[in-house]
Amino acid sequence: MAVEEINGYYSFQPPSLGLSIILIFLDSLMVITNIAIMYVIIRTKNLWSTSGHYMFLIALLDCTMGIIFLEVVHQVIDGKIIEIRCRIQAYMMIAVVFWRMSLFTCMSIDRAIMLKYPLRYNTMVTKLKTKIIQGVVCGFCFLFALPVLIGQYIYRDYGYLCEMNYQSHSIYSYIYFGIGMLICAILTSANVSIFKMVRTQQKKINVISVNHEGANFDMQVQKKKRADFKLQLKAVRMLFLIIGIFYIAIMPYTVFVMTYQTFTKTELKPKELTTLSLLTIRIAFISSFFIYLFTDRSYRNGFNKYVLCCKKNKVMTENEEYYKSTSKTINE
Repeated sequence: MAVEEINGYYSFQPPSLGLSIILIFLDSLMVITNIAIMYVIIRTKNLWSTSGHYMFLIALLDCTMGIIFLEVVHQVIDGKIIEIRCRIQAYMMIAVVFWRMSLFTCMSIDRAIMLKYPLRYNTMVTKLKTKIIQGVVCGFCFLFALPVLIGQYIYRDYGYLCEMNYQSHSIYSYIYFGIGMLICAILTSANVSIFKMVRTQQKKINVISVNHEGANFDMQVQKKKRADFKLQLKAVRMLFLIIGIFYIAIMPYTVFVMTYQTFTKTELKPKELTTLSLLTIRIAFISSFFIYLFTDRSYRNGFNKYVLCCKKNKVMTENEEYYKSTSKTINE
């Protein structure tokens, strides 16, 4: 059954019972996991940092997406969605996805600055500057998506949601595609630069340093450098995991839906590929919770304390571990 617009409704073939259960489960999990992330960040002072701001915003965006999906899930199951809700869902989805990609890019540039200018980082990247940048990026994304709200949207058959109409012959579809690819290019370049800087620092750390007199380098300074690099490396690994999973999840959608329909102006066949592409995007919105839980000790301790209500964990936070390692070197 093709999508039909009748009396302010889009009528279509509803998903099967099994697929409906999967959609409801993923959308509910998306909301629950990201609310947990925001709650833990609010309660855990060690996460009140520049990186914590980005983590909180990304969780807020992912939670918003889950709520948008759940808000119309009963209409999707019935096979009929109100046109105005379809319009709003498409607008919010495009704006949120663009904002999410832009935040990933800002996070990557932030990490690159930290590695490139470690001594000047705290003055170059302040919380106020971070909030201003986040506000500007937010405004740009929601303004850029306005044509979707006005009319550049469509109900995605077999995708079971409303989104950008890539089959439109409007120049906006090509601008949208170009801006999306530009953000991905900047994001990729920033992470390649981070990888190169990490490799360079790793080689320097592994080399036995000697001073100009040929004596062994001060072990206290050496251990402090290793502790600093270890903390930086943990943050970079978490960033690589989040962005890597995001790339893997969004790749089917980018190839099978976005690129194909923008340049061919035809529907993708078999249409089940559209369903698969949009399911993987939902998984990307859920994955951040598990990545933080297994890679960020401060988040894990906060989750155990404030969500699972465990007793105070004896495991040190990353900051405590750093100060303990530094104090040991001083005592030595």
